[in-house]
Order: sequence, then structure tokens, then C-alpha cells
Amino acid sequence: MIIFEITTDFNLVLPLMIGSVVAYSVAEIVAKGSIYSRILAWRGIRLAETTVARILTELTADDVMQRRVETLASQMTLDEMVQAFSRSHHRGFPVVDDGKLVRYRYPD
Repeated sequence: MIIFEITTDFNLVLPLMIGSVVAYSVAEIVAKGSIYSRILAWRGIRLAETTVARILTELTADDVMQRRVETLASQMTLDEMVQAFSRSHHRGFPVVDDGKLVRYRYPD
């Protein structure tokens, strides 16, 4: 994809796709699994597929959710919103009014 983005030549799409499929197929024949599991194995960390599957099936939204949600008030000025964006690493904020989520209505 980087080569395509650099050259912006649509004629490269098919050869790049074929090269990717061939490279993936050869890699699977030579060594099964992802490069990340191989790196972990080289470091002595063995993750069985059943272990990973068990961990993922036991995860709940509560386990991965962010507890501190940053919100914007529906009556904020543009300057206040700019300050909120500059203070935070988030780039999307729920808009609330009296503690309730505001639903945007498209104009008719």
C-alpha cells in the first residue's frame, strides 16, 4: 500500500495484491502463525490458541471500557470546545445536556 500511495499508479494494484498473496502463502507454508506469536515464543512466552480464545471470550465491556468519560455541554461556545480539545488526547466527545446524551437532529 505504501508503494501505491507513493506512486499513485493504479496499474500497480493488481501486482501488489498478487505479491501480497504469494508472500502470505509462502510465510504460512514456512511457519504457521503470526509474527507476533513467533516473537513471543522466541522470548519464552507460549500462548496456546485455547488460552487466547478463553481470555477473549471472558472479556466484558466493563473490562475494557474507559471509566472517565470526557463530555461537552450542549451550550458550550466554540472557544470552550477548542480548549476542551486542546486539553484532551481524545478527538471525539459525547455531547450532554443536564447529564443526558444529546441526540443530533438533522434540519428538515
